[in-house]
Amino acid sequence: MQQDTHSLFRLENIYRAYRQCRRRKRNTFNALIFEQNLEENLLELHETLNNRSYTPKPSIAFLVEKPKRREIFAADFRDRVVHHLLVNYMEPQWE
Repeated sequence: MQQDTHSLFRLENIYRAYRQCRRRKRNTFNALIFEQNLEENLLELHETLNNRSYTPKPSIAFLVEKPKRREIFAADFRDRVVHHLLVNYMEPQWE
């Protein structure tokens, strides 16, 4: 498992997950902030994942009215990158 985790958290995999994440979130505030220091943010994420010090940030909660009223919990953009990274790793095992 150690070998799999090490290869999962390679910088190229993190960058690929970032590219997938930004497809639909490109112009959101959090995505734009993340992109301002893209290289630094990706390297920091790579380091924290590999040394196992990564912790997700609190989600943002808000209400939407359409099509019906509901509460949404949105993860920080950085955490969404990690979500994409993990799904890319796990999805082939599910199919």
